[in-house]
Amino acid sequence: MFTPGPVASTTSPAPSTFVHPALSWSDEGLVSIIPPHWLQFEPASKAFFTVTGLVISVIGCVAFLGNAVVVYGYHKSSKRGGSRSNDLVVNLAFCDMMMAAIVPPIFMWAVIPLLPGFPSYVPAGYLVACSFNVLDASLANRIYIGLM
Repeated sequence: MFTPGPVASTTSPAPSTFVHPALSWSDEGLVSIIPPHWLQFEPASKAFFTVTGLVISVIGCVAFLGNAVVVYGYHKSSKRGGSRSNDLVVNLAFCDMMMAAIVPPIFMWAVIPLLPGFPSYVPAGYLVACSFNVLDASLANRIYIGLM
């Protein structure tokens, strides 16, 4: 038979004295657009960003080099006018290789916030990247999310 454990306290914890480092930035215009929700969390350590950058770099290099090997192997081993399936594979590898090398901001979700009347980008999460304000419940923001 189930026996319930102790009941959690319903009183709120003591207020924290944590002050986010972003509040000490000299650019008040930037600080003013940061949603207050993100300022309640401590920033990540430099090691987190270093490891994340290294992992993304390794994945990008492996993707580029792996697809380059496919393209090189195709051109070295096949005659002109190879099978259609091989042509498809090499074309996909070439396109994937280019995407791994260069990812331009051509997607709709990257361009719409730059247009007037739509929500703009705000610093989010660890304040190292900008995105649309997920905490904004305005109609324009909801339309933007719906278009994505």
